Amino acid sequence: MSKLRVYELAEQIGLTSDQLVARLKRLGITVKSNLGTVDESVASSLLKASNALRASATKEAAKEAVRERVKTVSKKKTKSTQSASLRKAARKARAEKTRQFTAEYEKTEAEDIARREADRKREEEKKKQRQLAEEKKRLALEEEKKRIEAEAQRRRQAEAEARRAQQEAMRKRAAEESARRQLEEEEATAERERAAKESAQEAARGPQATAPAGAIQPAPSAFTPGRPRPRGGGRPPGGGMRPFSRGRRKKKKARRVKPAVPSVAPLLIKPEGPARDIVLTEGVTVKELSERMEVKARDVLRALIHRGMMVTINQPLDTEVAQQVAQDFNCNAEIISFEEDIVRDTLKGDAVMSGKNICVRPPVVTIMGHVDHGKTSLLDAIRKSNIMEGEAGGITQHIGAYHVEIGERQVVFVDTPGHEAFTLMRSRGAQVTDIVVLVVAADDGVKPQTREAVDHARAAGVPLVVAMNKMDKPGANPDQVKQQLSELDLVPEDWGGQTVFVPVSAKQHTGLDQLLEMILLVADMAELKADPTVPASAVVLEARLDRAKGPIASILMKNGTLRVGDAFIAGMMSGKVRALFDDQGERIQEAGPSMPVEVTGLDGVPQAGDLFQVVDEARRARHIGNQRQAKSREEQARRISRPSLEGLFDQLREGQVKQLPLILKCDVQGSVEVLAKTLSDLATEKVKVRMLHAGVGGITENDVLLASSSQAIIIGFNVRPERSAAVLAEEEGVEIRLHNIIYKVSQEIENAMVGLLDPTLKEEFLGRVDVRETFKVPKAGTIAGCYVTDGKVPSGAEVRLLRDSVVVYEGKISSLRRFKEDTSEVREGFECGIALERFQDIKKGDVIEAFRIEKIAAQSLS
Repeated sequence: MSKLRVYELAEQIGLTSDQLVARLKRLGITVKSNLGTVDESVASSLLKASNALRASATKEAAKEAVRERVKTVSKKKTKSTQSASLRKAARKARAEKTRQFTAEYEKTEAEDIARREADRKREEEKKKQRQLAEEKKRLALEEEKKRIEAEAQRRRQAEAEARRAQQEAMRKRAAEESARRQLEEEEATAERERAAKESAQEAARGPQATAPAGAIQPAPSAFTPGRPRPRGGGRPPGGGMRPFSRGRRKKKKARRVKPAVPSVAPLLIKPEGPARDIVLTEGVTVKELSERMEVKARDVLRALIHRGMMVTINQPLDTEVAQQVAQDFNCNAEIISFEEDIVRDTLKGDAVMSGKNICVRPPVVTIMGHVDHGKTSLLDAIRKSNIMEGEAGGITQHIGAYHVEIGERQVVFVDTPGHEAFTLMRSRGAQVTDIVVLVVAADDGVKPQTREAVDHARAAGVPLVVAMNKMDKPGANPDQVKQQLSELDLVPEDWGGQTVFVPVSAKQHTGLDQLLEMILLVADMAELKADPTVPASAVVLEARLDRAKGPIASILMKNGTLRVGDAFIAGMMSGKVRALFDDQGERIQEAGPSMPVEVTGLDGVPQAGDLFQVVDEARRARHIGNQRQAKSREEQARRISRPSLEGLFDQLREGQVKQLPLILKCDVQGSVEVLAKTLSDLATEKVKVRMLHAGVGGITENDVLLASSSQAIIIGFNVRPERSAAVLAEEEGVEIRLHNIIYKVSQEIENAMVGLLDPTLKEEFLGRVDVRETFKVPKAGTIAGCYVTDGKVPSGAEVRLLRDSVVVYEGKISSLRRFKEDTSEVREGFECGIALERFQDIKKGDVIEAFRIEKIAAQSLS
């Protein structure tokens, strides 16, 4: 009986050796190790048992696998069912969410559309209201303009009718006078002829002629047979005195006849001989004119009547009329101003001619130079004041006069602006001065306004002293300043010239005593004198309108003494001195020669540079001022020219010139002159500056209304608008620009003028197409079948059609299609169909160029 090893049996059964040894021990079979042996019977039984167990285990495993598979399939079915339901629920949720979102979006969109529609309606309503308001305003302005024009037309017609009636009445009176004189002459001639005829008849009677002397001739019978007796009584028959009585009555009648009066025309014939020169003043009366010409006043009146003027003997005449009447009487009239006539009469006085009241007056020194060279700082150092802090931007913008005491002497300093815009002020300062102090910065040298100051000083004929300022700076170079001024013929004394050069430092207060000594020395050499007893005369440096004090004029006395209560005339304005203030603002009672003062009591703001003259006749001064104002208004009216038909045609042909209307209000009259000239100089051929109004004082409602009606901009320089004017400007949409530095005003106005310029048109090439075929389409016209050879062709682009290199059409593309579909653009290398606006004459072989016009804003006035 064969035996098997334990490990062999374990391999067959599928167990390990240790498991098989343990199982054999449970069966009561003792085996020592895996190398032990087992009987074949035991091994076969163990194999059978193992196979049975393995088979059952396999069946159980299969069953278990089937069960697991069933469980897995059921789980999968369950999961699939659940996921399908979940997906369905998710789809429902998403659909619901989409529906809610769509509903919310549609609701929001509808609300937006409704809101936009409401906003559009409100904007349209506002636009309609604005248009209606603008239309009402335009109609009101047109009505007002028509009313004003109609009133002016009626006034002109009435004046013309009055003139025609006056001329007709004068012609009628002249004709009646001529007829009366002719009738009187004819009656006198007839009377003389009758008298001569009767005398001849008396002399021809024989008996009377041969009667002896002393014999009484018998009187002829009063009744002759065959003749009717005269009615009305008479002497009885036989009376011999009737002839002598008749002759006496004829002589009385002849004496009552007036001699023939010559006509007016012979009086207007120039007298023979050389013409005489006479001097007339403005506002000369008929009486004064006749006295100057040494003719009778009635002859002057007849000459004026001959010119169609009915005046009285004390009525003032216009200067042109006075000159023409003087020419009629063989006189050459020289017209001088009212102030000059007063000065001439004053100089004819005995006291003035003798010179016993002449005294030395303080010198007037004008400080001139380039901007920021230290003129005002130098004056502050001399006066020990601080004027510089009161000037906007650190530059002087007004002309000012200041009185300084130097020991026992007095000097008047006039400070002028150095900015290039203040040429008028510098010129006015040079005209009223005795000495010019030219301030030149030692570190900057000669500049444009320095040269201009030298020219002003030479034009005024006044001596010049050079002050080289800023000598304390490290870059100071006085030799360079002397060299540059030598080129202007201002050679220093140490170089062999005659010009005084003084190095100073306004900041360190050095060299001031030497400068003052030189000024006094030059003044002593000039021998400046004046007469304080004559009527005061002065020059207006500045003028402004004060809300509390009214018009105020800053004047510089030239001669005489001005006192409170004196009547005066200043340019077009007159008045009576109400109060006097010195340069420190203190009230004074009188002002002598070369003294700067402020005067109140004027009836208006005078022009800077006007002569200020005290007068004895306040009434005549007012009349002269009113006459000058009327003449100024006439000149302004003449400057406003109405365009003719030819001018309107030229404007339409050449293009309308842009205009920038401005209204200028300043604090003083000098600033008005400077700003008006500066802004007017900005005008070019393309843009004009139209100065509607320029005046002194705050911005009022009248200024705002004028700006609103003329679409103008209000420029305020050192002034503010009134509260009511500011509110009205906001309501009317009027722009008010306030400034206190002059160059900023010019920069802003220049920018505004640039904005008025039309933009520059620049053509940009887009593409070129060739017309290869044309088609006739009903209701569409001619369609060009094209091929793009260069660039691109956008829809609606500007195009020009070329035929044999000649432009035959310019317009726009009305339709651009590709394959029967509208397209936005067609690029190079593609075909397309093109239809042109209002043009059907397209032919094969034409070339169409597409382009675009760009507008480029102007950058400058040039």
